[in-house]
Amino acid sequence: MAGYTRQSSYTDGDVITAAHSNDEFNQVLAAFVNTTGHKHDGTAAEGPVIGLIGDPGETTPKNKVVVDNPNNQIEISVDVSGTSTEQVVFKDGVIEPTTDNDIDLGSSSKEFKDAFFDGTVTTDALVADTANIDGGSIDGATLGTNSAITQAVIDNININGATIGHTDDTDLITLADGIATVAGEISVTTLDIGGTNVTSTAAELNILDGVTATASELNIMDGVTATTSELNIMDGVTATTAELNLMDGGTSAGTTAVAGADGIVTNDNGTMRQTTVDTFDTYLAATSKTLTNKTIDADNNTLSNIEVDNLKSGVLDTDLSSVASTDTTLASAKAIKAYVDAQIQTEDTLEELNDTNISSLSSGHILIYDGSDSFDNKAISGDITLASTGAVTIANDAVETAMVNENVVSGQTAISSGDVNITNDTLLLHDADASALKKVTVTNLISSAGGLTEVVADTSPQLGGNLDINGNDIVSTSNGNIDILPNGSGVVNLDGNGSSGGVSISDGLIDIRTGTGSVAKVNFYCESSNAHAQTLQAQPHSAGVTNTLTLPAGGNQEIVGTTATQTLTNKTIDASQLSGTVANARLDAQLQDVAGLAVTNGNFIVGDGSNFVAESGSTARASLGLGTAAVTDTGISNGNVAVFTSGAADNDFLRIDGTSIEGRSASEVLSDIGGQAALTFGISNTNAVKIDSSSVADDEYARFTANGLESRSVSEVASDIGAATAGFAVAMAIAL
Repeated sequence: MAGYTRQSSYTDGDVITAAHSNDEFNQVLAAFVNTTGHKHDGTAAEGPVIGLIGDPGETTPKNKVVVDNPNNQIEISVDVSGTSTEQVVFKDGVIEPTTDNDIDLGSSSKEFKDAFFDGTVTTDALVADTANIDGGSIDGATLGTNSAITQAVIDNININGATIGHTDDTDLITLADGIATVAGEISVTTLDIGGTNVTSTAAELNILDGVTATASELNIMDGVTATTSELNIMDGVTATTAELNLMDGGTSAGTTAVAGADGIVTNDNGTMRQTTVDTFDTYLAATSKTLTNKTIDADNNTLSNIEVDNLKSGVLDTDLSSVASTDTTLASAKAIKAYVDAQIQTEDTLEELNDTNISSLSSGHILIYDGSDSFDNKAISGDITLASTGAVTIANDAVETAMVNENVVSGQTAISSGDVNITNDTLLLHDADASALKKVTVTNLISSAGGLTEVVADTSPQLGGNLDINGNDIVSTSNGNIDILPNGSGVVNLDGNGSSGGVSISDGLIDIRTGTGSVAKVNFYCESSNAHAQTLQAQPHSAGVTNTLTLPAGGNQEIVGTTATQTLTNKTIDASQLSGTVANARLDAQLQDVAGLAVTNGNFIVGDGSNFVAESGSTARASLGLGTAAVTDTGISNGNVAVFTSGAADNDFLRIDGTSIEGRSASEVLSDIGGQAALTFGISNTNAVKIDSSSVADDEYARFTANGLESRSVSEVASDIGAATAGFAVAMAIAL
């Protein structure tokens, strides 16, 4: 990967220092530098091409850009009301919205600047501040009523406000409400007026050129349906103007008496004819007509639209309280009202009504229809009581589970755990002690059940499972201590179970066990960037060592090392632990005297108070005050000589047997102490753990099997625990 170079390779037993981790992390950081880091260009070194860009930190982003390789397109989606909704798709030669008529290009407040198109622009509507169409054509365009269009010139036609004309005569036609005024001449092949073609010739119409009739008089001809031949009859008419004006509808009526033989002009199915007054009289007498302002004998005629004041006295009754069943007079509105009011006054209570049965009024009673003919006064009984104020009371325990519909709960809107306000939200529960329904906050309900609500509110919180700090730290405030205090004889185990591995800490004691097959060790780093480390480690199992290393007393000092060059002072060394030779010059004067003594069989070296001398056995016994006896007492008492009861072989162990010493082989010692000659392998308690894998590679991790430990790569461990490989590797690096 670009920007990253592996810094270290490890084998079993290697010590991983902070410097090693820092070097690796620095390389990881370098891999993500924006200028020199990896590019995700699809190569093995640069990483795969990124096919999705979405909301930061989201595993399922709603706002995203997706490269759809199978469909050869790029899709852009945004969060619409909590749902990722595809908006626009980029394809070969096409940018299109996912849904028809859904996406706006810009807005009224945020407009694009310039647009350039080399092709056809299709739109349902166009609103433009200015439209400059220079060249080309406009098909099917309609100029609306927008006042911004003040003038249009199309070829030689000029439209300007209320005038339409030629570019050489711009006001040829003037338009107004309901009228068009032509300032020039009209040249038409056919003149159509109101849907009817005018067939008169110009010469025929010119006859009207000298007519003095007014427009209203000429309008009389507007509805004339006479034929040409009928109108030509007028050619020989000798009627005077006054006579014709009578036909026009003159308003000056005379007082000439009408006789039966007088004539009346009438339209006989399209033909004007004259008939006598007697003829009209006969016609009117034989048909039904509506007459007004006439006195008619009601006994012999049918009357309509009769008003009250047309009735004679006595027809209307004004008092209905005493009318007979055979009375045929009409009741007036006043009489009806008086009668109804009187009836209501006599039955204005429930008891007075004919369809009620009220035996005795009482608080809490209601009217109930009896199913046949009346409403009865009944008391409410059972689990419900009704007060005179209208208040209804339901008895305790009256509402049971079977009476409550399931949708009382399921029909409500659900909320997620994140929407629950544990301090203010309340639940409904039955208080058995009070035999009543009461409300309780979520916090109090969880607390009463022993659950964890808020850490500060729980004085004795307990975990119901493993605590995952999720990459965070356990910290304190105000320089406070962090105490981990097991109960009683319990210990604090770190990175293991305290039996087959891990670090166990108890009051005044730290036990370091290993489950990796390597000896336990402690690393001590230097003060400069943890660049160097010194390791304190135990002897391997093969050494069979169980002992206590006690630090020396006194002031500040160093521990003596086998390979270190150090000067020892004030130390006593057992000479038996020394090997090799020491030059006389390196010995003090007394040791030089000892070195100069003759080596004589049977002699002893004895100090005489000022020097060392070689003495025979008898002389040495006398000098040492051992008496003259040549044989020393045997046994295990002070001053005696130890005696072996049996021979001791090479590599034997010694055991005191009574007053003697005997040699014991390794197997005999194992038997004496109850030990075992061979280890039992497995993952049970007290068993030894062995490698249960055909191969173990550098930088791998260990996992327990039924028989021991097997090697696992980073990807295998990530798969085992269901974690992302990269994230797991970083987490393990942090742990190391």
